[in-house]
Amino acid sequence: MRSFVSQCNNRLTIAWLLLAGLLCSLQSPGFASDETAAAAKTKPGQQAVPDKAAETNSDEESANGLKLEVLHVKIENLSSLDVIHGQLVVQVSITNNTATTCTLDAADFAASLNQTPCDFNPAVPEPLIVRNTEIPPGESRVGSLAFNVRFASSKEPNMVLTWNYDGTVFEADLNAEARRTTKISTSHVGPDDCLAIVEFHRTVDHLGVWLISEQLQALKRSGNERVLLSVHPKDPPPNLYSMRSSIAGWLASVQAGQNGQRGVFSKTLQAPVQFESFHVVGMATQTSQSGYYARQSPVFKTDRDRAIADSLRLAYNHVPLEDALRDLAHEEPGVQLVAIEANLDRLTEPQLQEVVRQAKNRTTDYQVLVAKNLFRVPFPSVAETLIELVQHEDKQVSEAAVESLVKSVSPNSVATLNKIWRDGKDDHVLREVIVKKVLESSDHRHSRLLTDYAISQLRRFSEPPTSANEDADEEDSDSDEAADKSEAAAEQAIAAKEEARAIARASQSLSKVLVFLQAHDNDQLLSVARETLLEIHDPVAQDVLMSYLLRSPDGADEALATAYIEQRLPPEAASDDSPDQLTKQQTKALNDRLGPRPGSHNRMMTGQVLQTIRKYPDTRYADRLLNLIESEAVTSNTATQVFRTAVRCADHQCITELTENIEEMSSDQLGFLLGHLSGMNHPSWLQTATACLQKDIRVQNIALSTLSRQGTPESIQVVVDFLEALRLKIDDADGFDSATQSLFARTLEQLKNVTYPEARRIVNRCHRSSVLKLSDMADNCIDEGTRSYFRSTPYQADFKKIFELRNAGEHEEAIKAISELLEKDPFYTSLYVSRASLYLRTDHPEPAMKDLQIAARQNPEDAVIESISAIAQVRLGNVEQGIAEAEAQFEKIPDLTTQLRRDTIYNTACVYGRASEVAPNTEVQAKYEQRAITLLQDCTNRKGGFDDLEHLLDDPDLKMLHQHPDWQAIVDKVRENEKAKPKP
Repeated sequence: MRSFVSQCNNRLTIAWLLLAGLLCSLQSPGFASDETAAAAKTKPGQQAVPDKAAETNSDEESANGLKLEVLHVKIENLSSLDVIHGQLVVQVSITNNTATTCTLDAADFAASLNQTPCDFNPAVPEPLIVRNTEIPPGESRVGSLAFNVRFASSKEPNMVLTWNYDGTVFEADLNAEARRTTKISTSHVGPDDCLAIVEFHRTVDHLGVWLISEQLQALKRSGNERVLLSVHPKDPPPNLYSMRSSIAGWLASVQAGQNGQRGVFSKTLQAPVQFESFHVVGMATQTSQSGYYARQSPVFKTDRDRAIADSLRLAYNHVPLEDALRDLAHEEPGVQLVAIEANLDRLTEPQLQEVVRQAKNRTTDYQVLVAKNLFRVPFPSVAETLIELVQHEDKQVSEAAVESLVKSVSPNSVATLNKIWRDGKDDHVLREVIVKKVLESSDHRHSRLLTDYAISQLRRFSEPPTSANEDADEEDSDSDEAADKSEAAAEQAIAAKEEARAIARASQSLSKVLVFLQAHDNDQLLSVARETLLEIHDPVAQDVLMSYLLRSPDGADEALATAYIEQRLPPEAASDDSPDQLTKQQTKALNDRLGPRPGSHNRMMTGQVLQTIRKYPDTRYADRLLNLIESEAVTSNTATQVFRTAVRCADHQCITELTENIEEMSSDQLGFLLGHLSGMNHPSWLQTATACLQKDIRVQNIALSTLSRQGTPESIQVVVDFLEALRLKIDDADGFDSATQSLFARTLEQLKNVTYPEARRIVNRCHRSSVLKLSDMADNCIDEGTRSYFRSTPYQADFKKIFELRNAGEHEEAIKAISELLEKDPFYTSLYVSRASLYLRTDHPEPAMKDLQIAARQNPEDAVIESISAIAQVRLGNVEQGIAEAEAQFEKIPDLTTQLRRDTIYNTACVYGRASEVAPNTEVQAKYEQRAITLLQDCTNRKGGFDDLEHLLDDPDLKMLHQHPDWQAIVDKVRENEKAKPKP
């Protein structure tokens, strides 16, 4: 380690050090801000080497004093590469070679970035200082110091650590120390040493990026265009995802044509240089995200050898064959890999044989590499070479040869593989390897071979099971004999588990083979499959085969499927008075087939069985499936699917019995049952749903969502009736608790987007509730329904046009546009109200009243529609009727601080304003005007009063009031309300 001794501040201190026999080692100037400065002083790919003489002298000088050594430097950044917002962490070692105890104090340590001080941060793992830490004479202490840093620049700052101990100052150049403590080396491989491999023994963090940048710039200046960065992380990666992503983006940008700002990477800085070929390996050990990065950018590789091969692939295009042959023996496996991949098919037949001969005397890995790539060679003789390698004693070499033979372009490779298959009929391991490699390569030249394998496996699975378990005699009382039996049973259990694992592996392999062969018409395989299906004793293998038959045209008829189902379902329960009794052997057989298995509740009832039942349903299956659930013979997850399948098979009586036991069902089961009842229009469906609404919250939620989803007038009416009863209960109690409020909100939510008139009626009644909270919830429901419509309607452009025409005062054109839109969507109630309002403005009360009547049928008991209808009555000359309707509406709306009450007051004033225009005499006119003014005063002076000044002044219904003495005060109050209104 390089040491730092005291750097003195004054001549007296220097004199004291000289008398003590110590020599100061003054520090070099601060690290240049230019990132390339340090790299320019060294050869490309090498780190700066410290002066050994100075280092030795330093150690000697500090032998009788204090010594500060920097062991590691890192920056923990909580932001991204363009700014530092985090902490500087320095791991140091302090050695006390004095005769007195050294006491460490946090106040004595300081750090700076570009001469800007950083605050000390005690929160650091393995801290150097814990309160006042003491170092006895002759001892050392290792720990970390942390300093909070904020630095708004992407350039590397000058970082300095200072320790002031009793007037003696120790100073460390952290930029230089980061380089000294980070092992970086560069080697060159490939044709003309064109690939530079940078070995970086450090986690790629913020500080690591600066160090890598130096190396890359030095390599660029040296003319390198192919670079591989091999990372050997020492610390955990940055915790913050944005920082990891920023670093990954920076690395990705080193590759020419990559900007590092697409895909998974966050927006980040760009690297100062780019290369024609750049790859990074080793990030997989630094961050779990690296695999994801590798899928997003070709820069990141998970395998070093593959990365080297990819980097050098194009470099071998114009390399003489003799030079390429020399690289077959290169010490770097990645170079061997690319040399073989790029050149093996260029060799002459004698050259190839020589390469194979030499490979036999080399390492196993090299033999595997050669064997894996022989598929590239088209010579007929390569098949004979592969036969020899397939028989190799090393398993890896043999498997590589099989893989090559499967993919081989040699003209006789298929025949050769078939011969190996036939000759190895008793070598099950070799056959499994061949099957595996054929499936991996998806080479359909070998479909006959896989057909033979599938048929042999089906024959094997259909053989009677061999079991060591015979019918046990009664237990012997002798203890030794009991112990022997126990030991034998344990051995049998182990053997059974091994057999089960083997069968599972074979079943999985068979499944893949059958999927592969699905693309081929294979009558022989289908015939054997149908023949052996019911003979297969293992449920997993039987399911694999049944799946294949169901996928194949004419693979499984209903009779075969029924037999398969009957074999897998538990037998129907015999009646109590049945004279038939099961024998001991029959009982054992049933237990063996349907009894509990280790690791699962019931292997017989699987998804494939249920799928087959759903394809060929029968009412006979329903009770047996339901009994499986009741007996807990299946897992909870399987029980859900079993229940759904049972419901699909159930007849009317079974369904009726299920509806009487809804309390015992899970949420999923109940939801499915209600949906099934709805879909089949079962007579008791609505009755069951109504009963569910009186159950607990879980059942209520399921019933509400199912009723709403069904969407018929009958199902919606059930929700409406439930909400009406709930409303009356709340109104009578003059309030509600949190549970009732939650239930009310959930019920109201189901009706938010429903256009059924009775649903709108109940929402409007809730809107008029005397309970403020209930009224507000209904108001929100209406608003959300309106917004939801506008978000989803395909006629947004039409609505925009209507809005613009109305604001421009082009009422006739607006009416025409509304009429055209109503032809497209005749159930949007607000359009009728809008057109009625325009009709009234253009002095056409008759069509206005017709529109309002349509709107009232679609949205009954809506306060706005009823208020405007009262105005229309006055405009039609029915003054008394209009006033009576307005006053009745006014009385129905509770006097609460709601917008509904405020707008109702305003609309009632409009009725009197219009009535004053047609009053029979001045006395009646004055009466109407005063009533209107009183209502407007109430409307504007109340809490949350009317606040739309433009509407007030432009409203034709109030023109007669403009000359009233109190009119101006109303206008002023509305202006005041408008100013006080919160900004949207």
